[in-house]
Order: sequence, then structure tokens, then C-alpha cells
Amino acid sequence: MSIFDLCVQHVETLTPCIKRFILAMPQGRPMPPYAAGAHLEFEIHGEDDTRRLHRAYSLVSPWDDSGRCEVAVQLEPDGAGGSRWMHRLAAGATVRAGAPRNQFELIAQPHSPLLLAAGIGVTPILCMARELCRKGAAFELHYVAREAAQAAYREEIESLPGAQCWFDGGDPGQGPDLRWLIGAHARDRHLYVCGPKPFIAAVLNTARTPVFYINEDDE
Repeated sequence: MSIFDLCVQHVETLTPCIKRFILAMPQGRPMPPYAAGAHLEFEIHGEDDTRRLHRAYSLVSPWDDSGRCEVAVQLEPDGAGGSRWMHRLAAGATVRAGAPRNQFELIAQPHSPLLLAAGIGVTPILCMARELCRKGAAFELHYVAREAAQAAYREEIESLPGAQCWFDGGDPGQGPDLRWLIGAHARDRHLYVCGPKPFIAAVLNTARTPVFYINEDDE
């Protein structure tokens, strides 16, 4: 895997626990191409500054030729130290990362995709939404967070056509009705989900429940 340096151009606090990083290639070179859903694997310095860890963070911005990219990192106080190291970075710092990899690719298809996100899982989902907007393609996006103050990118998401934010106060029972969100849908429509494991499991379990499919040829 090729390794390259990125310069931290800008750091912004989005929520009490999430920071946004704008990174740039040296000398304005373009980033290696990638599609929405991709991530970068960063070389992280351990707490004692002798160990080297590797942590993957989703790219929030679709690829372009500007040489810049964007990630957002949620602080995990009880984690192994990767997010704490990232949160200490300031503009002007240099980080090392591997070439973008994608195990969650947005697949081109005719039906408006359904994008579901919870918590920091919004990062690859927002990248998909941004890419679809850039292409003029329709989509539906639902973003679940504990409260508005903890919802990164909330204002941008609320401004997108076909997007809605939900705040459940930490009680999934107060969040959106997944059966209603997923509901009856066109047979070829794709569903993308990212977030905490219980949220992903709930979405997938709901999606696997038999539903009534709309046959568009009969309409």
C-alpha cells in the first residue's frame, strides 16, 4: 500500500466530540482518485509516541482535482488513542496515510438510493449525498443523533433535498420508525447504512423483513 503525506489545512470543531479536518496534498498535487464510501488509513502515533497505529476514517468530501479531502473524527476517550491523537492535530501539521480504499462503494443504479446514518456514521453517507447532489441524482437521507448539538453537519444535511434529521435523546424508541423509513420500495432500490452496530443491525433486520414491492411496470 502506497503511503503519502497530507498537510492539515484546517481544523474545525463540529460538535463537542467531533472535529473536521481539511487535508491537502503537498504542492497542490491531486489526491489519488476515489469514490464515495472510501476511507483513508492514517498512521497514528501511540500514546508513548513510539508505537505506530493505523486507523481508518471515512472521506466526507467526494474526489475532485483540488488536492484536498475531508475527514471528521469522533473523540473516543476510552479508545486505543487514535482519535485522541487526531484531535490534537492543528493546522500546519503533517499526517501520513495510505491510498484511499473503498469497501462501501456507492453503486450507480436507476432508483433513488436510501441513505441511513447514525452518529459518526454520517461521514461516508454524507459523502454519498454530496456526490449524488453533484451529479444531480435523487436520493433520500435520514440521519439519527442523540440531540441537535451532537449532530455533525446537521445544517448542511437539513438543507439537502430529500434529507431529514432525527433526534432520539439516546432512546431508539423515540427515533424514526425504521419500518416506515424502509417501507415499501422499488425492487432495485439500494439501501446504504452506517453508524453504531446496534443501529446497523436494526436497519438490516428491518430491511430483511418481507415487504411489499412496487412493480413500476404495473403503475
